[in-house]
Amino acid sequence: MSKINRHCALCGAGYYFCPTCNDANAQMKPSWYNLYDTENCKNIFDILVDNFLQKDTKEISTEKLKACDLTNIDTFDVDIQEQIRAIIS
Repeated sequence: MSKINRHCALCGAGYYFCPTCNDANAQMKPSWYNLYDTENCKNIFDILVDNFLQKDTKEISTEKLKACDLTNIDTFDVDIQEQIRAIIS
């Protein structure tokens, strides 16, 4: 694997992704890899945005978050941790 060139917008984990390289695997990945290292992180962020924009109720957002892997929540940005805890409390 190449060296880290990105950090996940949600969890901060370092990862490598180069959509312009001549790597067929990278070119086949969805565009959200530009911001997130895993689909789980992308899904959590989407849930938080939908809750913030009031597209989903707190109850719906809570159910959606419960379906996500939140085991590494302590590595997330503090503001994101607070938003998640406010929704699921």
